[in-house]
Amino acid sequence: MPLPIASLEYEISNLRAAGIDLEVVTAEPGGDEAVKARLEERGVTNLSFPVLSDPEHKLLVLDAGDVYVTAHYDWKVSGNYEMIQPALIVFDVQQGKLIPECTWSWKTMGYGDNDELDKIFDASINAEVALVTLRPVISDLVNSIKERRPVKLTTTHKNVADILEDDD
Repeated sequence: MPLPIASLEYEISNLRAAGIDLEVVTAEPGGDEAVKARLEERGVTNLSFPVLSDPEHKLLVLDAGDVYVTAHYDWKVSGNYEMIQPALIVFDVQQGKLIPECTWSWKTMGYGDNDELDKIFDASINAEVALVTLRPVISDLVNSIKERRPVKLTTTHKNVADILEDDD
């Protein structure tokens, strides 16, 4: 999934209270119900927002520009597909336009389609982390949108010791 589903569910009431609706889109094939079943197998149940299967990438917000990172994924579960790496796109439905200041993906952090996955300094833990471990802090999303600024990021690493150990 493009974002940690559990953190989205924890924040959904705050998002909705701020007038923000949420849709999660994955390029995983098989249809919405198949994706839901795979999430349930991993203990993610009773989501209060839709998770949509979009293997043809028809739901991508094209106005976002060149922010998507794709990768071919050989998947035994339901077939090979073109995966979209994590991205956060904020669209103002009332105004009918993207909020570019809040857009996040690995590309907005400097990653290119043919680049090696580099490390980046994460000030929140005072250490370098692999760029691919960074994700938006969903609890910051409401303020990010109100302030028209990038959402804060965190690493998926459990602790700094894991990061430092990887560097040895």
